[in-house]
Amino acid sequence: RQQQQKPLVRLTNAINGFHAMVRVNSSPCAAAIDKCNPRKFIATLSNLVLKWASRRTIIIFIVVEIFITSITILFFWYFRNVCGLLWPYNWVFWVVLGCMRLLVCFYGFFSVFFRKTKSTRFYYGLFLLSILHAARQLALINHLTCNCENFLQCEALAPFNTKTSQLLNPFWEPDKPRFEKSRKVPYENPPQTDDERVEFIEDKLKKKREWDKIVVVGREYRREMVKSKEDDKGKRKTEGAQRSFAERTDSRTVLAELQGNFESPRGPDQQKETKAAGDMAVDNTGEADTNPLKYFNLLSYKITFQEHANSPEPKCSERVASSEDRGRHDKELTSMADADNVDLHSALPTMLTAALLECISDPECGAVSIEFPRKKTGSNAPLVEKVCRHFLQIFPVKSPTYTKRWTFYKNRKEMRDAENTGAFFQKVLESMNPQESMVKIRDMEKSRCACETFSDESLGEEDQSAGGCRTYVDPLYGSNRFWCYVRESTWRACELEGIQLWWDTGPHKRIWSEDLCKDKAQCQCSGIGMLPPDPEAVRPNLLWGNHLNYGATCETWHENNQNDWCHVGYDTVCPDRTKSSNTGKKDDKQEPTQYISSIPCSKETQEDINVKAQARCKNFSGVLDLLLILSIILHFPMVVIIFKFLSNQCGDEFEAESQFAIIFSSDEEDEWLPDMADKNL
Repeated sequence: RQQQQKPLVRLTNAINGFHAMVRVNSSPCAAAIDKCNPRKFIATLSNLVLKWASRRTIIIFIVVEIFITSITILFFWYFRNVCGLLWPYNWVFWVVLGCMRLLVCFYGFFSVFFRKTKSTRFYYGLFLLSILHAARQLALINHLTCNCENFLQCEALAPFNTKTSQLLNPFWEPDKPRFEKSRKVPYENPPQTDDERVEFIEDKLKKKREWDKIVVVGREYRREMVKSKEDDKGKRKTEGAQRSFAERTDSRTVLAELQGNFESPRGPDQQKETKAAGDMAVDNTGEADTNPLKYFNLLSYKITFQEHANSPEPKCSERVASSEDRGRHDKELTSMADADNVDLHSALPTMLTAALLECISDPECGAVSIEFPRKKTGSNAPLVEKVCRHFLQIFPVKSPTYTKRWTFYKNRKEMRDAENTGAFFQKVLESMNPQESMVKIRDMEKSRCACETFSDESLGEEDQSAGGCRTYVDPLYGSNRFWCYVRESTWRACELEGIQLWWDTGPHKRIWSEDLCKDKAQCQCSGIGMLPPDPEAVRPNLLWGNHLNYGATCETWHENNQNDWCHVGYDTVCPDRTKSSNTGKKDDKQEPTQYISSIPCSKETQEDINVKAQARCKNFSGVLDLLLILSIILHFPMVVIIFKFLSNQCGDEFEAESQFAIIFSSDEEDEWLPDMADKNL
């Protein structure tokens, strides 16, 4: 038996000897891999973390968290527009949540410092939630790009501006519900897409107006019928029949008159503007820059113009003039026609000069004429001079023999080369008193091609925010496009200016256009001033004698204005447009008002403001970004440290010294060797 066991003992000794051999590293890589053993690394890290599981470590961490949280609260307080980049888009939410996190830190400091186990456990649960809050704050900061590439980023960049001038946002608000109240330019899709558009023709508008009139008559008829039912039965039958016949007759009469108004031209009494006396004194300073004759061709008095059958009647004004004034004016016009050179002209009649300047700024005006009507035999009426502004629907004819008329025909080539015809209109306003100028501005506004300023004309309720140009996003290119409903009374002026008109086939049946907002309502100064509501509040040395240049050009008109601003017209696509209340008559709601904007006046200064705001934004957001990253990194080891602290009942971790050790002697070790065991056998 002893011989049979020897091979087994030898095998056991060989295996034990193999395991007892010292392994030699075959390569440096193997040694490096052995040192980087994940198990050893985790064990070493765990021991290091557990070594710091003490009250002092937790208190230091809480103090660091109090500092970082205080910085974030101040950041979101001062730069509150940054909070609009991430839900819930409200700076109050981020500040309140930061304050709650700060209270949690103070609560944890109290619990850990006094080693209150129950309170520390509650703090540990809130501590885990604060990790999510720190990560969300970091996500908000990473949404901030510190550049003005869209509306949201420009809004977030605005608080970083340290200059007195405001950083303007040149973009339009996105189509989101939270911008409905603050949006300056309404967001609305056009009535039809590009493929569904129907071109406008006059017959569509005529049918629409006829139908509206029929509807009104029908409503009155139904109202009368309901009222008649309250009367006696026999009397109701008689009166109902009579009223029905009368209403039908009235409806036919109204339709006939309506069709006649479309087909026949307006009478001269509806268009003529008669002035009994007075004249407009035009300042001749700067005449070389605003010479009206540069844009007109003076025709011979033997040739005049006549309106087409369906064209509007000319707008005329008359003034009393003596025979000497008439003769002198006629002589001056004759010398101008003979010289055929506008630079050799002498002083024109003031009323004629004003009409020429106004015609330049009016796209519908095609010519201006002055005539000297002869006095009828036996009439006691005074001699007058008559000046008329003619529309574009005119054709040349031979001048009648009983009157002498000089005509200034507008030179289209020179008008196309003109950069700013508003300067001529300003020349007219400067020479007039405030009351006359506001009437002139109102007349010009009513006759020009313009957007509709009413949300629903049938209701007659004015809604400035719903009227004017609207914006929408092009589904193909993603850019902003603009459109508006066109005022029906000015569609002829739109066609004369080359504005493409479309017809809304929906229930409202209205005219709309994109070209009107794209070409005529650009974000630029209109050059037309308005009366200030309080002239004394305007900075000195800026207003004319009649105060009509208020807002005509880019100026800091008031001391409290942060940016220069100007009037940008009655229709505009400026993102910061606001309706001006400076009509001079605060109670007059019918007075036309322009929009005001600062964007056309601050292009150069905005670039410098933008660059400095971007640099400041990057500095502040970069520091806060690093602090939040540090806070998130510190949270992970603190999860283990606070857990170990709670496991020790809020006691500190310490390393116990070894007091007893087992020492094996060499004799005892030899007894357990395989050879000694074999010998004992």
